[in-house]
Amino acid sequence: MACYYCWAFGVGYQFFTLHAGSWFHFFTRHHLPRPYHTLIMLVFTLTIGLTAPYLLGGSSDLIQQLHKMSWGFTLLLLIFIIRLLGLTISFGSGAPGVIFLPILTLGAVLGAIVASCFIQLGWLPAAFLPNFIIFTMAGYFAGISQSPLTAIMLITEMVGSLVHLLPLALVSLTAYLIVNLCHGAPIYEALTEQLQHKAKA
Repeated sequence: MACYYCWAFGVGYQFFTLHAGSWFHFFTRHHLPRPYHTLIMLVFTLTIGLTAPYLLGGSSDLIQQLHKMSWGFTLLLLIFIIRLLGLTISFGSGAPGVIFLPILTLGAVLGAIVASCFIQLGWLPAAFLPNFIIFTMAGYFAGISQSPLTAIMLITEMVGSLVHLLPLALVSLTAYLIVNLCHGAPIYEALTEQLQHKAKA
């Protein structure tokens, strides 16, 4: 189950990340030169930071708190949307940023969203919430990066236990295979090709 929604949302992540730059051509056409696109990221960050600072926070802190606090479905969904939107604006505007930890964070929040739905429906005991977060982080990263072994080793190291190794491997490899069958490109390679194309243009 986890591998299927990891694939779907992973494809969405790739779409937003790889097309963010083309969407910012709208601002270029309306008299906002490329060097000033980072102002959009600044306005976005200040707006969220002043109105709802808990939606920004550190990624590692958020991942650690997801299974400890009673986050509602609406708040989790809002966190996912805000962080995905922030990542898209960051890439589109050319602001300095990374994608490694944000991918893991989005995967963790996605796992918490799905798990909270299942818990409310009575399909899943609340004790399994951390497991969903762990598996979704691995599947989401494996699908987007097309590096299942890296995802398995990375999440195993983060968890600090081999208890989850087999299900982590199953979710990561399945997410990788599904994205591969759908002709999905590794995000790092796709971004490199995009930057090289811009440099030649």
